[in-house]
Amino acid sequence: MLAVQPTNPSPAPRLIVSRSEAPTEHFVSLPTIDDWGSLPPRGGSQRMHWANAATRGREMTRTVGRGSGVLWLALILAFVWLTLAVLFWVGSLWIQGYVYNEAREDLYWRAPVAAAVLALFLAGWTFLAYTAPGQFDVLTSFNPVENRDFEEFWGVRGSEKVRYQRSSDELGRPVYLDSQRRPAPEPLDEIIVKEGEAEVVFRPERDAQGNFKVERGRPVRYRDDRGRIMERPGTLTSFRWGLFVANLGLNAIHLAAWFLSVWLLLRFQWSHALGLACVCWLVMTLTIVPLLLGKAAEWSPPPPGPTWEAVD
Repeated sequence: MLAVQPTNPSPAPRLIVSRSEAPTEHFVSLPTIDDWGSLPPRGGSQRMHWANAATRGREMTRTVGRGSGVLWLALILAFVWLTLAVLFWVGSLWIQGYVYNEAREDLYWRAPVAAAVLALFLAGWTFLAYTAPGQFDVLTSFNPVENRDFEEFWGVRGSEKVRYQRSSDELGRPVYLDSQRRPAPEPLDEIIVKEGEAEVVFRPERDAQGNFKVERGRPVRYRDDRGRIMERPGTLTSFRWGLFVANLGLNAIHLAAWFLSVWLLLRFQWSHALGLACVCWLVMTLTIVPLLLGKAAEWSPPPPGPTWEAVD
């Protein structure tokens, strides 16, 4: 069990995180715990900005009481369904009466079914965001680039080979320091990391004359024999094509769900359905869906790693 003990009652307190190894300092913020008082009631949440490897400095929420986040998501989705059903019914009555001179008489069941189709799709998307926070998002927010931080690497410069181990700065960003707490100089001639039992060597990019390639506003990049890139020593940057395609697919299915619901269920002409679907999809993509996915990620289970508890 991880023990978290406050050492400074300032607005940005330092905590001593104790494990089997030597205690390490982490800088966190706990806005839901006033003056190190009691924890929030069951079902509340504690928001902690961890500066460690498990969360990579992200603001995480630990929910007290299992299932409360899932219940709230279910209630939000039910409210989304009800709202869409009402909008579909009232909006279709008005638009079809204005454009087609009369509206369909069976909208009383078509509107709730069309809303259910979209709500079920959003429920599936929300489930993905809940189980894999930050992986599946709208087009304006998702990032298929993954940064993986190694625990340590060996930097080679000239004839000197130095070991650097991962630590964190006050903002939770990974930094690599040697045994005397000094950062690695850049650029390095080689960066050596271990993947399993194998050693992998990353070398800096050079031009035809053998000079380091330096682009404006970017550090020297390092590549291994497989073409993988380190944009900063110790952090492997990779583009996840599978995640990229999955996010494009989800957003395309979202648009298709709107089009098919408006065309086949609400019985608009296909050209009118396409225009309405694009407008509604854009509004949802910019407003409702990001909020829904954000709540799913916030209320998701904590990432694998040590557990913690506040101690007196």
